[in-house]
Amino acid sequence: MIRLLTGCLCALLLAPAAWAEGAWDAYHIAMWQPHTPRAMRALQGIGIDAAMLFAKSGVIDADRAAALRLAGSRIYLENIATDIFSPYHMASSSARFTAVRAAYARNPADPSVFMRDPSLADPATMHILQARLADVVARMRDDRPLFYNLGDETGIAETGWAWDFDISPPALADFRRWLQVHYTSLAALNAQWGSDFASWEAVQPILTDAAIARADGNVSGWGDFKQWSDDAFATALRTGTDALHAADPQAISAIEGAQIPGWGGYDFARLAQAVDLMEIYEYGHNIEIARAINPRLIVITTSFDASPEEHHRLWHEVLLGARGHVIWDGEDNFASPEGVLQSRALADGPTYRALRGPVPARIIASQPMQAQVAILASMPSYRIEWLLARKVETTSWTKRSVDDDYADTPWRVALDRAASGLAHLGIPATYLSPEMLAQGVPETIRLLILPRALALSDAEVAAIRQFVARGGVVQADGVAGMFDGHLRRRVQPALLGVAQETALTPALAKAGVVPMITVRDASGHPVRDVTVRLWRQGDVVLAGVQRDLDGKHVASGSERVVLTLGQAKQGTELQQALDLGRGMHFSLTLDPVIPAVVELR
Repeated sequence: MIRLLTGCLCALLLAPAAWAEGAWDAYHIAMWQPHTPRAMRALQGIGIDAAMLFAKSGVIDADRAAALRLAGSRIYLENIATDIFSPYHMASSSARFTAVRAAYARNPADPSVFMRDPSLADPATMHILQARLADVVARMRDDRPLFYNLGDETGIAETGWAWDFDISPPALADFRRWLQVHYTSLAALNAQWGSDFASWEAVQPILTDAAIARADGNVSGWGDFKQWSDDAFATALRTGTDALHAADPQAISAIEGAQIPGWGGYDFARLAQAVDLMEIYEYGHNIEIARAINPRLIVITTSFDASPEEHHRLWHEVLLGARGHVIWDGEDNFASPEGVLQSRALADGPTYRALRGPVPARIIASQPMQAQVAILASMPSYRIEWLLARKVETTSWTKRSVDDDYADTPWRVALDRAASGLAHLGIPATYLSPEMLAQGVPETIRLLILPRALALSDAEVAAIRQFVARGGVVQADGVAGMFDGHLRRRVQPALLGVAQETALTPALAKAGVVPMITVRDASGHPVRDVTVRLWRQGDVVLAGVQRDLDGKHVASGSERVVLTLGQAKQGTELQQALDLGRGMHFSLTLDPVIPAVVELR
């Protein structure tokens, strides 16, 4: 565990997935709630090809396993280690985090409120995890499970809640070892933190209350602790993944309920390398970030109802790279025990059959178009912006809810402005983590976008300057590099003197980045409510064109648009098998829900 953790980032970035490349080459739909074998066979007729099997804490529901085998459904294993990865969210212990917060309110000096149970840095916990996973695989391997879910609604604390877990003795010991990998000496750490620790064993992190109170602009001890916390969470998950792969090289490890980029371990630069599959609640461009960090990551989502807006979302996430979804049927309205399809099955059926059809399979088999634009997804910048906001509040940060930390922040707004703006222009983009940027901007990138990049390491600054020197263009909002990578305020911003554009459109023009496809209305005016996603499959280009929701609702009626290409191509709209002929202009009628997917040869 110690070697894994102290070498966490390198190990995660280099670790290959064990599952075969073709192991997930179609869109899969899985049912969460239990149904009879007859009902499951009926649901297979609308495309539901898999179902959940409880293996909570390693205990497999044998009766349900037998029923699923009888029905011929693919099995996925649920909640194998939720007690380790989601202990403050489990239904059986929903009061645990409430109790922790109440204990803090009674006595903020009580260190136990920041000791995670179980600690992800405790070797004994990891040994339990490894043994449990080996046992589950031994019992289920012959069923070829679709995936093994390590935990549901995982998080360092309660999902995406901000909390100072973990300062338990195993965690502090591991944090100190981690620091020794990231600093050349104790003197170097003291110089960075502004501290005077006499030994490594004496080093203590700065917790959030102290960081908020600090007035010297140096919260390096807090920034490093938060970075280690995310590393520890990802490494513990990777320990589970490695245990599954050791027991069965074809096993697919997973977590469900992945949150918005932010707290709770949701630094996707680390998390995307920790498991093979994530069920993600799509917020804050987390699917795009995760798949840019790890293109092999399998992404699925969850469907909660049969509304047109829900069907629009499922198709939207296919265009982002989703390869399936889990159904939540809380009202039991899919199928009767006798196998009679109920209201939601009838409403969802056409969409499910289409999702299981050839068009999503073509997208899954393709690669995203190579990007000329990169967006920095900087978690250190998110952290320091969050901390600065807390400094001006009168209410304790411990009283904030998860919903509070899902709200828009300047960092999220800036990232969304860049990502959404590019998608509406039909310009592919990729994402860089701070560590990726520090290694140098890829040669294919012409424009680097720095959304609220308040914190930049020296290595990132050097890479940006080198990028500009070779002709690259930087677009930044706000003052980039006010803090270093450890979150110590700089004397002056790091990118002073580096030419930067403040708006996207002139930055694209300066970088010479033009869309392969433009979308206009019948009068020739640019269309603002349509996104374009591009993939390549050999010499063939696929373009997914989808209307936006009108606010939170599906727009009424269809929309006529014209796609204009830079050169003549043979076009086919795959959803309707419609031959568009050869040319540079293709007229399409866009459905409010279902995207058009155009093949260009």
